[in-house]
Amino acid sequence: MSTSPSPTSPSPRLPTELQTSNDLPTLLPISSLLTTQPTSVPSSNSSTIYEVLPPGRALLHLLSTFKTPPPPDLHPDILERLKTVQCLALRVEPRDTQKVIKALAEVAPIKGELGHLKRVKKVTDYDNGIEGGGGERDKKKAKVEGVRPKKVGSLMVLVMTKCEWDLLPQASRSTFSSRLSGLGSLDGDVIEQMVQVPVPLYPPATSELRKHMEVYWPQVLHHSMKDGRREESNVLTEGDVERFRRFMGVCESANDVIMVDPNGDYGRGVIASSGKAESQHQALINGSETQMNILQTPTVLAIQGQARNSRNSQSSTVENDNNTDTQYLCTGYECYMIKEPNHYDAMALLHARVGAVIFKVWDKGRGGLGGSKGKGMIGVHEIDDTNHTYRVFKIGGL
Repeated sequence: MSTSPSPTSPSPRLPTELQTSNDLPTLLPISSLLTTQPTSVPSSNSSTIYEVLPPGRALLHLLSTFKTPPPPDLHPDILERLKTVQCLALRVEPRDTQKVIKALAEVAPIKGELGHLKRVKKVTDYDNGIEGGGGERDKKKAKVEGVRPKKVGSLMVLVMTKCEWDLLPQASRSTFSSRLSGLGSLDGDVIEQMVQVPVPLYPPATSELRKHMEVYWPQVLHHSMKDGRREESNVLTEGDVERFRRFMGVCESANDVIMVDPNGDYGRGVIASSGKAESQHQALINGSETQMNILQTPTVLAIQGQARNSRNSQSSTVENDNNTDTQYLCTGYECYMIKEPNHYDAMALLHARVGAVIFKVWDKGRGGLGGSKGKGMIGVHEIDDTNHTYRVFKIGGL
């Protein structure tokens, strides 16, 4: 019977720099991402800059604090990654491994949920000559009897999860047994020779986590670990912080959405804005009044302004330029706006390949970058299946 924790029990550990709530995404102060400590500290929380982390990166940041052995007050997200599942395995001699693996590939291929595990684990026992012996107990018994134990190496081959086996029809079990029976040291009833072993349920997200969970079973290098190493590319400089604040000030002064080239100097930094794009559009139609298109939001107008600037610059250098397919792209640019974009604008920015979005105020009704989390909606930058993503920064706390 479960009991509620006492008021004095410690709460699960969460890195103190992370800010989170039930209806907003996780925020990480970018001071944690700086290559050097900032020389100046923000005067108030309203000027602190945070990165809005997708769940995957928030979990990676949590796991980066993981150490072995795990402390008792570990955060639930990390405890979840430490779960194991019961699987069935066969002990085989090294010389028989390839034959057994080939047979298992036919009758019991590794499923997706175990795709992060290696098929074979090396085990070392001590055999004292007793039939069916082996293990630490026989090692101690051999010493008591005055017999020098012999170190014997063998392998454990992963078969499938215990749950999968329990659901396997009898006909499939018979096929499994007949296919493996007689392969090297697998004599007699193969099913009786299988043993239960705990294996990691999830792929490792950090090297520390992998080291800890390989006590159970070895794991393959997973893409999430590569993502963890890519965290090194997420570091920022104090120059980035100064640029964020400077251009947000420009954005607020103009009350506009602006597109910035982070590699340009201050004079050339702002390459497009929604207000300039709209005025250019009106100039093209000779000032005639047209009905406002509701799809031409300030964000979309800023993207259109970049496309127009790109066309103008190319037409001045290249004759008969027909390369209009990529002129709308804002690859690597930063988009500044006061209010969080909705999902339409956020997806337009993703399609335009911007590098970062910086805003100041949440839109808890229709926010497309996590502000509407309380209504069950996710941020566009949290979607895993897109071929591009961008970083999101918010100036000011929750």
